[in-house]
Amino acid sequence: MKKFFLSLAVLAGLVGALNAEQIEITADSFEADENKLIGKLDGNVVIKNGSFDKLTSNHARVLFDEKKQAKKYIASGNAKFWVKLKGKDYDGSGAELTYEPAEQIYTLSGNAYLHEVETDKKLYGAKIVVNKAKGIYSVYGQDNQPVKFIKEIEKMINIINAKFITSSQNLSQCPDFGLSEVAFLGRSNVGKSSLINALCNQHGLAKSSSTPGKTQLINFFSAEFIDDEKKERSQAVFVDLPGFGYAKVSKSVQQQWRKNLSEFLRG
Repeated sequence: MKKFFLSLAVLAGLVGALNAEQIEITADSFEADENKLIGKLDGNVVIKNGSFDKLTSNHARVLFDEKKQAKKYIASGNAKFWVKLKGKDYDGSGAELTYEPAEQIYTLSGNAYLHEVETDKKLYGAKIVVNKAKGIYSVYGQDNQPVKFIKEIEKMINIINAKFITSSQNLSQCPDFGLSEVAFLGRSNVGKSSLINALCNQHGLAKSSSTPGKTQLINFFSAEFIDDEKKERSQAVFVDLPGFGYAKVSKSVQQQWRKNLSEFLRG
């Protein structure tokens, strides 16, 4: 295994002046093409940036500008990385992983995954961009598919009691509970009621059906939960709203639903 240092050092004839921090590269083999200004690394590639950030892969390319400064690293084959962002530790992976040192931007493409270690928050998408300079990250889907956000709910909250409270036909009948409300809104038959049942671990709490339009009222449910970390109990109200879009009901009923939804969201 060979180790290469790219910081004002000669790397097979190419110079890599890389900002303030030293980039250390370890790989089984390295080839350089001065004409194309590219370096190719293969086998057990490890790219370290400073004291914490690290990128590993089976293969990597280093692209240089006309001044022979490394402008981009492109890693592929079991590509993974570890980075610190605003004091928090993250790890991630993708089919391809790039790093642009001048902008301090990591880009994960193809089955992209980002994990915030401390909170165990997990993000999935077609592409994830981590901007270290700005301390932010962005997640992008593909072909109008939504990105996935997964956080282990059982570690965050644990719903210990839930029950149906009441139903309302319109906003004027909606009670004021003086609690935080979580509204479930979406197209008819998308699974809003089933989601409430799953969160509360109570089958049949919110009535669901394979027939679009089962939920025709504004339904309220109380939810008591405990924060497992802080050991604090809190209460909230889940609101199951009628679906919009396709539903097997009359036009007059659909118009009433739209009115209810509009009034509820404005209120």
